[in-house]
Amino acid sequence: MKILVIDQDKFLAENLCRYLKQNKQIQIWCISTINEVNAEVSKNKYDLIISELFMPGVEDENWLFEIEEKNPGQKYVIISSYQIPNNFNLSEKLNIIAYYEKPFDVKIIANLIKQLTN
Repeated sequence: MKILVIDQDKFLAENLCRYLKQNKQIQIWCISTINEVNAEVSKNKYDLIISELFMPGVEDENWLFEIEEKNPGQKYVIISSYQIPNNFNLSEKLNIIAYYEKPFDVKIIANLIKQLTN
């Protein structure tokens, strides 16, 4: 399973990647800027993207639709410092399988990935 972690908090992204790498069934990449996101998803496809919803340099969460155009049906796990927005209708349009508010227990995400790989 190929996983991409996207978060502007580089420390969080790298630590999440380091923890998840314990699962030998996955390959994982970490990026922290919207420019890196565009370049990465243009050249690679991922089984799962774990991402912050609101990234610097973009006005709202609609940047996820650019990924969807390149990789239809992409699965997402959203991690965010914000509560789930009341008008959160992305899950109807995108394949969002989970939403976790920061701080979160990385074991929850690790268990979700384990379920997806079995």
